[in-house]
Amino acid sequence: MRGCGRYCFAVGIILTVSVSIVLYPLTQWDANIPMKIRVNALLLDHVQPRLKFNLCSLVALLTGRTVPEASRILTTSLPSLAVHDAVETEDMEVAGVPVRLYRPAHVGRHEILPVLVYYHGGGFVTGSIGSTHIVCLRFCAESSIAVLSVGYRMAPEHLYPAAFEDSFAVTRAVAGDADVAAHLAINSSLVSVGGDSAGGNLAAGISLYMGRTDLPPLRSQVSVYPSLSAIFSDRVALAEFKPPTEGSCGFDVQQMHYYRSTYLAGAMGPTELTPLLAIHSPDLLPLRTWSSALQRIAGDADIELVVPPVDQYPFGERVLNDSLAPLLAKSLAKTPPTVLILAEIDPLLRDGRLYARRLKEDGVEVEVHEYDKQTHAFFSVAPTDLELMGYRVRYPGNPRALDAIKHAVKFVLAHNH
Repeated sequence: MRGCGRYCFAVGIILTVSVSIVLYPLTQWDANIPMKIRVNALLLDHVQPRLKFNLCSLVALLTGRTVPEASRILTTSLPSLAVHDAVETEDMEVAGVPVRLYRPAHVGRHEILPVLVYYHGGGFVTGSIGSTHIVCLRFCAESSIAVLSVGYRMAPEHLYPAAFEDSFAVTRAVAGDADVAAHLAINSSLVSVGGDSAGGNLAAGISLYMGRTDLPPLRSQVSVYPSLSAIFSDRVALAEFKPPTEGSCGFDVQQMHYYRSTYLAGAMGPTELTPLLAIHSPDLLPLRTWSSALQRIAGDADIELVVPPVDQYPFGERVLNDSLAPLLAKSLAKTPPTVLILAEIDPLLRDGRLYARRLKEDGVEVEVHEYDKQTHAFFSVAPTDLELMGYRVRYPGNPRALDAIKHAVKFVLAHNH
């Protein structure tokens, strides 16, 4: 009995300490803010990120939704609460695609402004206009230009190239349809594009394809830790990426596999995923290919990127299309001036570095900001105000995200002439 009592006492102490650590942030709020507001903020800021993947399954089970749908709900919850007195927003459609327009509050609704068309991240599976709300709010507030956030279709309901088609349709309408430009009150000759992660993929692909049209050239591109190759970055990540601690990245190679396979082929279980993982077998991909890719990324600019035969891939020619893998385009010369925001602790870091090298080789102006000790998705959590149940509270976020946004703003403004 004594042994059992000691065991229970020890467990009680551990639980008490654990609960105290978790609940400590509640004591750091202004005493005038009701406890229910503090608890909601705690759940959003501390608990939800750590339980996200378990919560996705639970929400899916309780609501009858798919796991991707549940994930979209959770990743949108905190950012969608962000508010900024200097920015006005309006939801609408452009080219049949849902968009959210951000405009500075101090200018008239019909004053013509430059515009940044922004594509959210989420692996083409999760994310939404809501999940990138903080980024777009802060960019608009810092720049005093319009921002148009695109709610493109996502997998597994809508496979490649649905996300690209929606995003390209909106961008083309903004740059080439006078009625759309008039309705948005934007200058169709001062259009920039941007995106993070999967959105960075869309921005890079759209930059390529817009350069092949007869429309006015894009002014600039904001590329935030972009995913730019359906094949090469996976292999490089497997060979090179080592997070400093388990779970410290928030985004790993397994998630990359899931997102890309879902975007290309729909919902896949372990059996269907096996052929995709086989892509990384030396028996399927000649070692010289990966040797070339790795050496080129490391800095040997004279080594060419060799693409193995298409029939070696489960998804065939789709993985080599430059609307999906902009890194494989024969030329990037028509890409607009680009600012790259990269994170050190990110399996997509190599994609960004290689993209910067290829752009420079093709004569494109490039500015690179690589943030040490930052993980994938850090850009999305800049400090902001949140509107919680009628109360305005400050979300501390990540100050370096705001620094990155300011670098992007400065670059875009410098090219709006």
